[in-house]
Amino acid sequence: MSAEKFGEVDSSVNEFTSFNIPAYAEDRSRGTVSLSQPLDNLQNAGLVYGNIVYDKAPVVMRMLSSMMGEDPFRSGLREYLSRYMYSNATWDNLIDVLDKYSETDLKGWSDAWVHSEGMPRITAELNARNLVVRQEDPLGRNVVWPQEVDFALADDGKVLERITLWLDSDKVTYDLGHSYPTGTVVVPNLSSKGYGYFVLGPDDVLRLEKTYHGLSSPAERVSVLATLYENNLEGRVKPETFAGFLRDAALSESNPLVAGTAVSYLKSMAVHGPLRGSEVTEGYLYDISTRALSQECRVSAYRALIGVFHSGKVGEELYSVWEHESTWHGISLGERDYMTLSYELAVRFPEKFDTIKRAETERLSDPDRKREFEFVIRAVDPSQENRDALMESLLEKENRIQEPWVNSALGYLNHTLRQKEAVKYIRPALEELLEIQRTGDIFFPKNWISAVLSQHDTPEAKKEVQSFLSERPDYPVIMKNKILQSADLLFRETVR
Repeated sequence: MSAEKFGEVDSSVNEFTSFNIPAYAEDRSRGTVSLSQPLDNLQNAGLVYGNIVYDKAPVVMRMLSSMMGEDPFRSGLREYLSRYMYSNATWDNLIDVLDKYSETDLKGWSDAWVHSEGMPRITAELNARNLVVRQEDPLGRNVVWPQEVDFALADDGKVLERITLWLDSDKVTYDLGHSYPTGTVVVPNLSSKGYGYFVLGPDDVLRLEKTYHGLSSPAERVSVLATLYENNLEGRVKPETFAGFLRDAALSESNPLVAGTAVSYLKSMAVHGPLRGSEVTEGYLYDISTRALSQECRVSAYRALIGVFHSGKVGEELYSVWEHESTWHGISLGERDYMTLSYELAVRFPEKFDTIKRAETERLSDPDRKREFEFVIRAVDPSQENRDALMESLLEKENRIQEPWVNSALGYLNHTLRQKEAVKYIRPALEELLEIQRTGDIFFPKNWISAVLSQHDTPEAKKEVQSFLSERPDYPVIMKNKILQSADLLFRETVR
């Protein structure tokens, strides 16, 4: 395994942030799909790729290896590779082989984790001397996802007991042997090995935040962050309190992956939900970018900050950094950093657009980067007419040759500070999606629609997406799912 070769890296934290968190982003959405997806036409092959295939799959394979044990798993793989060396094989063929090496019902396990979309909704509560864990299928199919999940009992910020349970039914009861005091919180998925939405009660949130700071393991801390964030999206966490908690977590965190996760969640809250555009989130990101323990965290916070700041004191400071090509509180910036900052400044200071455009063009030394800048800068033009013309041009195939540039331009056209003017871009972008899929790279359709929708957070934007889909009941399901995945945060009423 890769963890054996890179012993200096905390593999559990790296795997959780690299796989679980991105997979949750699609698996919680209305466009979630199963790992095993039907493919009616090879021209749609590229559309099956996404966070489920690339990120949930490693989580599931890790589960399979852990569940079987390393030696039986390797023995099964050897037999599978030997048997199908010169022929085609399917996932189910693999499960048939591995099943001989496992005491677990691998077919039932595979039906849930590979052939069923979505993830379990898991609740855990103390009932007298028992820990009662329930799992529910949010899609109403009564699917049960067998997996091993760790729970901890904590009180006054201290972990009292750790328990590992095998969840293979909709209700599992564990006898603790004695009762715990009132106020004891159940911390779900503390080891970060489990996968699903772990539901918290109102009192659990505050107790879990208190417990967080007493956890010595980065894997435990990042798992708690994810649990709290997913509950925030479901409206179970007070946004103001949670934002402050994320700031404190990032400022005190020594592990850059955990700190970066806190920053990422804080940026998401600055774009979506009741704290969108607030001075609170801007101030928190500013604090982290200037005072966090790790350089990596400060850089992450700086890059998050420039995407959400408003004019005023922070804007003036950032303008000075760009104008004099200076550092940001000790953070050295490269040519691309200044180029990105110029786009963001142009949105906030439209009266300085010509100055910013001219100066940045003269600074850029790399010819390709200069061409990219000249393409993207049009998306932050203060003239609505010019931005409309750019959007219109992107609907033509010949103007989409440089797809990464197009994605950047779309993101700035639909900037969070220009949502009102950009709502009208949603419908034509959606209408062009099938043509995007036909003429572009396999990842372009998802990138295209994510660039358009990811910064929108208004009822008007939501209505545009809903109307488009309702008017097309026969729209290709595989493409509809890409839209729903990209619109997940836009559709979440509870975070507002």
